[in-house]
Amino acid sequence: MVSDSMTTPRSWHSAVLLRNGAVLVSGGVGYSVQAYRSSEIYEPTQNTWVLRDSMATSKADQKSILLQTGKVLVITGQGSDGQTCELFDPASGSWSLTSPLSTRRDELTATLLQNGKVLVAGGHITDDMNTCEIYDPASGTWSATGSMQVGRSGHEAALLPNGSVLVIGGFSFGRVLRSAELYDPLSGNWSLTDSTETERVRHTATLLRNGKVLVAGGLVAQVPTINCELYDPVSRQWSGTGSMLNPKAFHVATSLYDNKVLVTRTFATDVELYDELTGTWSSTGSLQTARSGYSTTLLRDGRVLIAGGLQQVGGDIITLSSCEIYTP
Repeated sequence: MVSDSMTTPRSWHSAVLLRNGAVLVSGGVGYSVQAYRSSEIYEPTQNTWVLRDSMATSKADQKSILLQTGKVLVITGQGSDGQTCELFDPASGSWSLTSPLSTRRDELTATLLQNGKVLVAGGHITDDMNTCEIYDPASGTWSATGSMQVGRSGHEAALLPNGSVLVIGGFSFGRVLRSAELYDPLSGNWSLTDSTETERVRHTATLLRNGKVLVAGGLVAQVPTINCELYDPVSRQWSGTGSMLNPKAFHVATSLYDNKVLVTRTFATDVELYDELTGTWSSTGSLQTARSGYSTTLLRDGRVLIAGGLQQVGGDIITLSSCEIYTP
């Protein structure tokens, strides 16, 4: 299904579902390849976009987290200074600066913990980092927490049902990792856990409804792979599962409400579904536009909003304002 278009063509933006069911999109880059400050909101019941206040600083490829307070924390991003963080208040529709990260970093992971705080792990500036920080919404400040065993960037993170955080793969000083680590929010410490069978970067990590984590695709020896693995938090071990139908990297995975995971491929229209009950993949409806650098958001009614991105037309790359809706 085709959705109403955004007010602004953008790619590498962030999108987050608000408590009222609307979707906040912020930042990204456009035709000028300069990062945006602008933000807009999608209202699913009206199928319309409305331009909202702008952020204080431009951002692209930033991390957006819906806090337990209902506000949205937007963390750094390219185009900013690598440290600036801002808060969006849906009640007032306005942005405000909050404390910056203590350390500049790109290609980090950001995870909302069960206690309402936000864990930022790793990243890259001149080297791959093992340092981590915690954001406390009550005080609006960042503080240091335990460092990972391995410096990494381009990794993935997933919050486990027991409250710990699993970090998988990524780059570390020029090599791609198999290693995985667990963060304990009570002690603030990291420990190594079972390594994946395959080293990978630019993969996805999705918490399934059975409590396991699906790691899908990514680059293996610089080539996209169909390989997937499952992490069991109880045994703390990895096991194989069904392979995707097509190799993928830089892709996006969205957990649906029906024990399935929707995976879209960069610059391709084919879409796949993973069934956690059978451990198998199948094809589903195709996108109308092959795109990259887009956002996906699971809506309250179970549909998925796919917004913006880049499209290759002949020898040109254009930035899109168009959106699509996937209905399971």
